[in-house]
Amino acid sequence: MGVMKQSFLILAVIASIFIAGCSQPAATPPATSEEPQASSPASSEPVAFRNKDGKLVCPMMGAEMKDESAAVGHVDYEGVRYYLCCDMCTEPANKDPKAMAAKAQQYK
Repeated sequence: MGVMKQSFLILAVIASIFIAGCSQPAATPPATSEEPQASSPASSEPVAFRNKDGKLVCPMMGAEMKDESAAVGHVDYEGVRYYLCCDMCTEPANKDPKAMAAKAQQYK
């Protein structure tokens, strides 16, 4: 092998060792002794919004409903399920759930 090729090969080996030594391992989160808690099916289901008498109430109009089957639909917002009494309530509730939730408080 010529001196030039041998020098180039040595330089390439040194460079690869240097590059390998300089690369940082990917950051990994610290190990913990606790395993993540699986949420139970009951805790993942939103809680139905009800009035002070415990009845389902439309957050838009305040209409009481016998049960979920009487609703035309619902909107889930921040862990609460708001059942809607009619089609007129569905669009504004879906469009701005935060305002719907605020309006619902008058029926609580």
